[in-house]
Amino acid sequence: MLQRSWFDSRRQRLGWAALLLLFVSPMARTQELDTRLWGVNGPVRSMARSGQTLYLAGDFSAIGPSTGGGVAIDRGSAALDSRFPHVAGRVTAAVPDGHGGWFIGGHFTHVGGVPRANLAHILANGQLADWAPAVVGEDSYVRDPDFEWRPAGVNTLLLLRRTLFVGGSFHTISGQARADIAALDAASGAVLPWNPGADGEVRCLGQREEVLYAGGDFAHVAGEVRNGLAALGTRTGRLRSWNPNAVIISPALPAPSRVRSLAISDRLIYVGGDFDAIGGQPRNSVAALDARTGRATSWDARLGPSRHYVAHGTWVWPMVSTVAVHKRSIYIGGSFWGAGGTVRPGLVALDTQAGDALPFDPELTEGAVLSLVVRDNTLYVAGALYHIGGAIRPNLAALDLRTGRATEWNPRVDAPVEMIAVGGRQLFVGGRFSSVHDWEPRTGLAAIDLATGRATSWAPRTNGRPRTIVVSGNRVFVEGSFSVVNDVSRLNLVALDGTTGALDTWDAGALGPPGLLSSSIYSLAVQGERLYVGGYFSSPGMQPRYSVAALDVNTAAVSDWAALLDGRATGVFPENDRVYVSGPFYHVGGVARTTIVALDPATATLLPWAPEFTAGCSALVEVLVRSGSTIYLGGTFYGVGGADRIDAAAVDAATAAVLPWDPQVDVGDSYVCNFPHVKALAMSGREVWVGGTFTSTRGQAVPYLAVVDDAVGELADFRPRCNGAVEALLASGDTMFVAGAFQQIGGQPQSGIAAFVLRTPASRGGAVPVFSRAGRLSMAPVVPNPVASQAMLRFTLPTTSVVDLAVYDIQGRLAAGLIAGQTLVAGPHEVALSTEAWRPGFYFCRLSAGGESRIQKVLVVR
Repeated sequence: MLQRSWFDSRRQRLGWAALLLLFVSPMARTQELDTRLWGVNGPVRSMARSGQTLYLAGDFSAIGPSTGGGVAIDRGSAALDSRFPHVAGRVTAAVPDGHGGWFIGGHFTHVGGVPRANLAHILANGQLADWAPAVVGEDSYVRDPDFEWRPAGVNTLLLLRRTLFVGGSFHTISGQARADIAALDAASGAVLPWNPGADGEVRCLGQREEVLYAGGDFAHVAGEVRNGLAALGTRTGRLRSWNPNAVIISPALPAPSRVRSLAISDRLIYVGGDFDAIGGQPRNSVAALDARTGRATSWDARLGPSRHYVAHGTWVWPMVSTVAVHKRSIYIGGSFWGAGGTVRPGLVALDTQAGDALPFDPELTEGAVLSLVVRDNTLYVAGALYHIGGAIRPNLAALDLRTGRATEWNPRVDAPVEMIAVGGRQLFVGGRFSSVHDWEPRTGLAAIDLATGRATSWAPRTNGRPRTIVVSGNRVFVEGSFSVVNDVSRLNLVALDGTTGALDTWDAGALGPPGLLSSSIYSLAVQGERLYVGGYFSSPGMQPRYSVAALDVNTAAVSDWAALLDGRATGVFPENDRVYVSGPFYHVGGVARTTIVALDPATATLLPWAPEFTAGCSALVEVLVRSGSTIYLGGTFYGVGGADRIDAAAVDAATAAVLPWDPQVDVGDSYVCNFPHVKALAMSGREVWVGGTFTSTRGQAVPYLAVVDDAVGELADFRPRCNGAVEALLASGDTMFVAGAFQQIGGQPQSGIAAFVLRTPASRGGAVPVFSRAGRLSMAPVVPNPVASQAMLRFTLPTTSVVDLAVYDIQGRLAAGLIAGQTLVAGPHEVALSTEAWRPGFYFCRLSAGGESRIQKVLVVR
C-alpha cells in the first residue's frame, strides 16, 4: 500500500512534483532523428547492437538511403533530383505546374520536414511553396476483391489553366466541406466554389474541351446516380447527362464497380478498372466510350480471364489499373493474363480499331502494372515489377515502343511504384517505396554501420522470415520461419558469424528432431554464456524441457536449467537475479501460475513474485523492462493487481504490486485478445518509450509510439509521429533505436528502422551524431533492491570525471550525500549505501558526471 499512498494527498503530490523538477530538469533532452540511417522496404521485427553495428531481422528485401515515397527522376540519366525535398508518405498524383515545378498529392504528412496534409507545391528550384491546402478525410477498407486499406488523401490531380482539380478520398480541403472532388486556385490554393460532390472515392480525372471526366468507386455524383464515371462542367461543376454506368455482374454476391484510369483521344475515352459492363455493352475491365454519348464503341479488348467468384471470399478478379494511348496503339496495364486474342500478362498493346494485340511484347513474367506514360517512343512502366523487357528492372522501367525491350534507363526502386507523371526532362514517380537507386538486396537480415548509417556487407540469405535477433560476442543468433540459411538446411534457429554472415559451427540441431523445439520457437534472449529459448516444445536435446530452455552460446548444449510449463513461452527476459518467462501457460512445475513468472537463474526454481492479471481476455505479456525496483510490462491485458491497466503497466519488482504508472494506450474498436498491442518498451533517463499497434495514448492521438514519464505515464512534450506499428525499441547510449512497420517518423521518410539521438540542450547544436561516441555514463540497478540495511551502488565512467552521487527521498530532500565533487578515473566504481536509520519508502539515487545524470530507484523496507 505504500506505493499507492504517494498520490493520496495534495502535499505529497507537490513533493513528487518537486522531485521530478529536481531530477528531470537537469536531464531535459531533445530528440533528433538521424536521417543518415538507411531504411528497409518492409517491417523490422527485432534488432540487436554490438559495438558500432546494428543488426536487423524482419520481413524486408532491401536496405538503402531513405528517399521517401515521391521523387523526381531525370528521364535521361535516371538520376534523382537532389534539390527536391523528401516526402514523408506516398505520392499518388503529380502534375507539372507549367514553370518547372510540381503539384503533388497523395497520402503524406510532411514535405521536407514541413507539415503538408496530402497536397503540396514544389517549385522548380526544389523549394517547398507556402501553398498548403490541407486535405482531410477518413481512412477505409475496400472489401472486394480483397480487403484493401485505402487511406484518406489525394489520388489524382488535373491542372487546367489556373484551376487545379483534386480527386481522392476526403471530406474537407482547407476546412471547407468537399466530398472526394474539389477545385483549387492553383496560385493561391484557395478552395473554389466548384463543388459537385461524390459519394465515393475519386481515382482518376480527365479533361476534354470544357468537360471534366471523373472515375472512381462512387455511385452518385451531385446527388444523381453515376456508377464509376461522371462528366462535369469545368467552370460550373454541373453534372452532364453523360452516364456510361459501369457495373459488375456477379453470380455469387454483389460487388462494386470502379474506374481506375482514363485516357482521352479525340472523341474517345478509354477507361480501365473493375467492371463487367459499361456504356450499355459487356466489357471486361476496359472499354472505349464515346465522349458525347457515353456509349461503348465496338472496340473490345477481350480481356481475360473473366471475373468470377470462387468460394470463401476468393475471387478471380482481373483489373485494369492504367491506360495510355499513343497514335494508333492503346497500352493497357493491370492484373490479367491477356487481351486482344493473345497471352500478355499484366501489360499489352492493342490496336485502336479492332482491339487486336500488337507485336509489342514486354515479357512481363510476374507482378502487376499500375501506371503507364508514353513519351518520345518510350513507354514508362510502373508497378510491382522485376523482370520486364528482357531485363531486371525493379518496379520502374522504360521500354522501347518498337521492340518492347527495356532501355538502359534503370532508377532501381525498392518497392512498388504507383504513379508516373512527365514534366519536361523529368519524371515524377510515387508509391510505396522507401529507397531509389542506391539500395542493396537483403533477405530479412541486415546490418548497419552506426558510424556511417549505411548497410555493411553482412548479408545472410534465408528462405523465410527471420523474427528475433540477439548477439553474443561475434555470434548472431536468429530465430524465425525458415528452413534454409546460406543454402544450408537450418530449421528456424541459426547462429551466424557477426562479421561475415557465414553459418557458425554452433548448430541448433542439438536441440532435437524437427517437430519439437526446432519448429516452435517464439523468443530468444542472451545473458552471459546462456541463450534462453522460449517456445512450445517438450524434449530439446532429448532432455525434459517444457517450453523454455537454456543453451550454451558456444556449444549449443542444453543446460540443466529446466522449468516445466504447460503452455507456450512467448517471452524470456533474463535479469541478474531472476529470469522472467511469459506466455499463455497455466502451471509452472505443477504450481498454478499464469501469464508471467520469475525463475531463479541458477536453479529455475519458481519465485514467489506473481502479478495478478484480470480474468477475461487472456492476458499476454509481450515485453518486459526492468528499471531498478520497477518492472514495466507491455502486451495485451485488461488489468493488473486489481487496477485498470490496459496493455501497459508497472509493478514492483519485489512484491508485484501494481504501481501508478499508466500510459493509457488504446486501440479503440480494434481490440483483439491474444494479440499484443504494446510490443516494445525502453527507458531513456526518466522517460519510458512505448511502442506497439495502439492508436492513442492518454486520450490523445499519439499512435504506435509514445514517450511518457516513468512515474505516472504522462505524455512527454516530444511526439515522434510514427505512421505504423512499432515492433521493437532499443536504448543504447545516447540513441533510441525504433523498429517496426512504419514508413515515416518524426516528419521524415524513414522506413522500418529509425534512430533518435538524445541530446542535452547544451549539445544540440553539435553536428556529429552520438553514434561516434565510444562510451557513456552508466549506472547499474541497486543491489539488493528492496534493501533492509545495506546495498551497493555501481556505476561506470567513460572518462575521468568530477562526480556527484546523492540519494533523495520522495519529497526531494537529501537523504545521503555519498560523493560530492570528487574526481574519479574512468572505469567501474561501487559505493556502499547504508539505510539502517531510514524510513521505509522509495528513494532516488542520482549520479552526475561529465554533464550527464543517471538515476536509480531503491525501495527501503523493514
